Amino acid sequence: MSDHTSPTKNINDLYPYPPCWQDDARVQVLLAPFHDRSVNAESYDAKMKFWQDTIREYCLFKGKANFSKNELRLNFSK
Repeated sequence: MSDHTSPTKNINDLYPYPPCWQDDARVQVLLAPFHDRSVNAESYDAKMKFWQDTIREYCLFKGKANFSKNELRLNFSK
């Protein structure tokens, strides 16, 4: 018998999280609730773009175009 087999992984274990996911301080900011855009429009827009891009990449990776709020919460929590 060959040792070339690897254990089966859950697809979420294989998802290529963005590099910033290794920075705990940055992730805390990204996972925090959005503040009103009028407080800091540039920061708000950057955070919104991050999530739009990340969710789009996640959907492409999973091969589906729909998701629930709970699914995202489970997959993008630290």
